[in-house]
Amino acid sequence: MGQDVSRQECEQVKHNYRLESDELDAWVRVFKRYAGRGQMDLRGFLRAFSGTGERQENLEQLFRVFDWDGSGEISFNEFMFAVLVNSRVPTRIKIKTLNVTEPGS
Repeated sequence: MGQDVSRQECEQVKHNYRLESDELDAWVRVFKRYAGRGQMDLRGFLRAFSGTGERQENLEQLFRVFDWDGSGEISFNEFMFAVLVNSRVPTRIKIKTLNVTEPGS
């Protein structure tokens, strides 16, 4: 799972959001690509979703909403909550949009 996203946090996210293992692994890769030291700042969040067609203002607002503690960084759990709760498209399509190779594809 990687040192920046703990196994416990991954299992919690997998359980809470009912993700399959391949989906979880893909989202961990997305998070790790754009986050530093286990947390993602606004810059990383904007970079992660720059190719989705969403306006920057909307992404900034989304980041602020899910930065629950106001630290200016979001955890993997907060990231997944933002992604999945505010979904307009299925998870598998979002993963492909973010250029993350899914196992078996």
